[in-house]
Amino acid sequence: MIVTIYAEKPEDKLLPEHTSDEPHYDTDIVAETARITASLTPRPEETRRDCVTRHLNIVSRPGITGDAPEWDEEDQMTPYILHPPHEPFPMAMVNREPWGALNHSSIYTPQNAAFLAAIGNAEHSVFIQTPNLNAERLLAPLLDAVRRGVIVTCFLCLGYNDAGQLLPFQNGINEMTCNRLYNSLSTNEDKSRLRIYNYVGKDQTRPIHNKFKKRSCHIKLMIIDEKVAIQGSANLDTQSFFHSQETNVLLDSPLICRSWLDALCRNQNTATYGAVSKVDGCWHDPETGEIAVGSIGTDPGRFSWMRGIVGAIKRVRGVGGF
Repeated sequence: MIVTIYAEKPEDKLLPEHTSDEPHYDTDIVAETARITASLTPRPEETRRDCVTRHLNIVSRPGITGDAPEWDEEDQMTPYILHPPHEPFPMAMVNREPWGALNHSSIYTPQNAAFLAAIGNAEHSVFIQTPNLNAERLLAPLLDAVRRGVIVTCFLCLGYNDAGQLLPFQNGINEMTCNRLYNSLSTNEDKSRLRIYNYVGKDQTRPIHNKFKKRSCHIKLMIIDEKVAIQGSANLDTQSFFHSQETNVLLDSPLICRSWLDALCRNQNTATYGAVSKVDGCWHDPETGEIAVGSIGTDPGRFSWMRGIVGAIKRVRGVGGF
C-alpha cells in the first residue's frame, strides 16, 4: 500500500476546531464551513486518513485507529456543503405528533404519509440512511418497490439501540429486518435490487458495532429518484413511525438531492466495505466469514426481550443500553 504524507501549503489556514471545551464561534455559515474544512486539512506529516481519524476522535475514543487505504483529494471528507445559488424549490414540513398509547394505531400523520407516498411513487431508486429500519408499515412498500424494478439502497447502523429494538412490539434489530427482507424476495434479480449496507466510517474498512462507541452514524434521510428528499429527526423504526414526536422537511430538488448523495458517498466508506449478505442479511468479515464482533445476528433467542429490559434499565441509570 502506498501512503502519501502531505506537507502544509503556505496558503492553508489552519483554524482551531470548535469544541465544547474550546469553543470558536463563527459569524456566518461560510466561516463555520471554512473552520470545519480546515479541521479536515492534513497537518504536516499527516495522511488524509489520519486527519479524518483525528477529527472523528475529537471525543476520546481509545484504541481506534484508521485502516482505510489513502484516497484522492477530491474524495476528502467534507461534512459541510455550501450549495451554489439556485432557484427556489418546493419544501414542506412533514411531522408527526407524539402518541403515548401502547399500540400502533397512530399511522395517519404527515410524516408517515410522506414516507409511504415517496416509496410508493419511486420510479428508479430509493436511498435510505437511518440508524434502524424496522417500522412494519414500511417493509412491504419497500419490497413492492424492489419487485417493480426500483433499486432500494439502505445504509443502516450496526447495533444502534439493539436493546431498545429488542423490547416487546419494537420489531427487532437490523439484522433481523434485513434477513426478513431478503428472504421475502424469491428471485436473485429482485435481491440484486435490494442493497443493504452497515455503516462504515470514512477511515475504516469494516462496520463497528455501536456497543463499542467508536464509529456510528445517526443520519435520517430518504431520497427518491435523486430528486425528492425527506430529512429530519425521524428514524425508520417503530418508535419514530408510531409514537415519537418528529420534525422533518420534504424537498423537491434534484440539485440538492444529488449533492447530498455525493457527499454521503464521499464522507463514509459504507458503500465500499459495508455490504451485508443477501443470504442472511448480516455483514460478514471478508477473510473469516464471521459476522461482525458484537452483532447479535438474526436470532436473538427466546428471551431477547429481557435484553431490551436490561438495556432500558441501564439507560435510566445512565450507564449504557441505548
